Amino acid sequence: MKLWDTETWKQRHTLTGHTSLVRSVPFSPDGKTLAIRSGDGTVKLWDTETWEVKHTLTEHTSLIHSVSFSPDSETLASGSRDGTVRLWDVKTGGQKQVFTGHTKSVTSVTFSPDGKTLASVSRDDIVRVWDVKTGDPKGTFSGYTAVVVSVAFSSDGKVLVSRDGYGTVRLWDSKTGEQMQVFTGQTDLVYKVAFSPDGEVLVSRTGDGTVRLWDGKTGEQKRGLTGHMNGIKSISFSPDGETLASWDNHGTVRLRDAETWELKHTLTGHTKSVTNVLFSPDGTTLVSGSGDGTVRLWDSKTGKHNGTLTGQPKSFTYVTFSPDSSMIARELYDIHVWDVETGEQIQVFTEHESDVNSLAFSPDSSMIASASYELLLWDIKTGEQKATLAGHGDLINTVAFSPDGTTLASGSGENTDTTVRLWDVETGEQKRRLNGHANGIMSVTFSRDGKVLASGSLDGTVLVWKVH
Repeated sequence: MKLWDTETWKQRHTLTGHTSLVRSVPFSPDGKTLAIRSGDGTVKLWDTETWEVKHTLTEHTSLIHSVSFSPDSETLASGSRDGTVRLWDVKTGGQKQVFTGHTKSVTSVTFSPDGKTLASVSRDDIVRVWDVKTGDPKGTFSGYTAVVVSVAFSSDGKVLVSRDGYGTVRLWDSKTGEQMQVFTGQTDLVYKVAFSPDGEVLVSRTGDGTVRLWDGKTGEQKRGLTGHMNGIKSISFSPDGETLASWDNHGTVRLRDAETWELKHTLTGHTKSVTNVLFSPDGTTLVSGSGDGTVRLWDSKTGKHNGTLTGQPKSFTYVTFSPDSSMIARELYDIHVWDVETGEQIQVFTEHESDVNSLAFSPDSSMIASASYELLLWDIKTGEQKATLAGHGDLINTVAFSPDGTTLASGSGENTDTTVRLWDVETGEQKRRLNGHANGIMSVTFSRDGKVLASGSLDGTVLVWKVH
């Protein structure tokens, strides 16, 4: 097992000791432990500070198919071909619980968000739910006619979702074990699901390019979407929930009425696969990007082609709308800004010396903050660089404006600087430096009132800061 620095791509460590193929390598949520599951029937727990083996877990009598850390990083669950599920103390390496009941290989294990419940999947076509503390079974979910492939808990832990090899998706009450809904009819793996804004409709896309619409309450299939010549690549609802966009590898975007599902418009013009589609915040404009190197603007109500962005580089990357929906910005090495109404490029910001990692519009759409190894503020109207916010000593991964636009938050970290910093937008001065993460910060976001900031890190933690 080899570890590489993702910035320099230099090899940092080689982890040895397994006598067979390494099959999975999950980190614990706190980032302090790496679990390596091998074909030799063992799991090794590595300390990520010293890169020494802390423990070798050997009680299973056959191949281990799945391992999962508890949310608090204190427990590891493992499921094996021997039909057992075992819980291990990450700190001591001792075995805490053995769950028996499955009659065939256990293929998947997963914890609930609160860590109190564990779900296990087996080739006996049964999903079992266990009390982590006592080891007692809490429920058995059955009724499948095909091997159950995977399970997942909802974010609140109240619902368990399971999917079998035939594409049937079932929703279960995780406390009572009662089956809530059944979604059948899938003929391939499900790659994309999306709820309508009101939650009334669930849309799913499978690997064969089929899109199906389901009643979000009853689980009944309403209909399937057809018309694309080369399979549907993905789907997206408009902000008001009135329109559903779908796009394909043939270069076509289709807009449908989200209530009647009737085809409203077919958007053509791209000569290669459509890679991404995005509605403006006000829902009036649709932007589509393609492998043909073009970005096109459409009126989402009429389907009219409003223009193709000028000065677009050959390679398409994802774009961002300004909050007032009047502008689009694209980030890569340079920052390109277009006027949505005219499709004309209005600014190009070129001062960064490396790829831009993150970009954010100010709430009033007058400024852009951009981050790479430098953190820069730009005036969109004049094109002038307003400020260079100096202080980070490493790559800056994420930026976000406060709702009132007076504060900018930034998070960094690849090798040395794993801090969150707050900046005064007017003066460019650093207001606060927030320490606490042990690895790079990948996301920062303000609460709606701007009083709280949350930061997410590669150390597996989310920290919440009171900033006002």
